[in-house]
Amino acid sequence: MDQPVSPARRAAADRIVKVTVSGRVQGVGYRDFVRQNADDRGIGGWVRNLPDGQVEAILAGAGAAIDALVAMLREGPRFAVVDQVTIEDLGPDSDPGRAPFAILETRVP
Repeated sequence: MDQPVSPARRAAADRIVKVTVSGRVQGVGYRDFVRQNADDRGIGGWVRNLPDGQVEAILAGAGAAIDALVAMLREGPRFAVVDQVTIEDLGPDSDPGRAPFAILETRVP
C-alpha cells in the first residue's frame, strides 16, 4: 500500500516538478513506464491519466535523476507518441506525492 513520503525522503528531494505529457500517451503503458523508471531512479511521486488524454505526474527526487527521467518521458514507451512535455518546478515546500511511486486513478473533472 502506498504511504505518504517520509520527512527523510522529502528532505532528500532537492527538486519537485509537475510534468504534463500530451500525445498518444494513454492506453500504451505510459503510466507504468513512468512508475518503473521513477522507481529505478529513486524518485517519489505519482502519475495519472487526465480526462483530456494527457498524463500528469509529480516527481520528487535528486535534480539529476529528475532530469534523466524527464528525458525518458519525452520518448515514452514503445507504442507512445509524445507530442509535448511541460514541466513546472513546484518548489521545496510542495507535497512531493507518494512513496513508493504510485499510479493513481484518472482525475475526474
